[in-house]
Amino acid sequence: MADLPELRRAIREARAAKKEARRQSTERRVYNLPSATVAGVLGHQLRQDLPSETAAVRELLDAALSSRGFPR
Repeated sequence: MADLPELRRAIREARAAKKEARRQSTERRVYNLPSATVAGVLGHQLRQDLPSETAAVRELLDAALSSRGFPR
């Protein structure tokens, strides 16, 4: 697996190539995550061609909460 700096560099390049506007009601939060979790999020972003790390986290959290019966 690529290291975090390489993943971040690839994501920056992908952002420059493809910008996607996503407007919705949001709330800014900051969380401290283990490096392995961050690497998983960045890998998901690359595999799914998502426009941002935030979009990857949002998608992963939505899927996890939905699988546990929480409404969207």
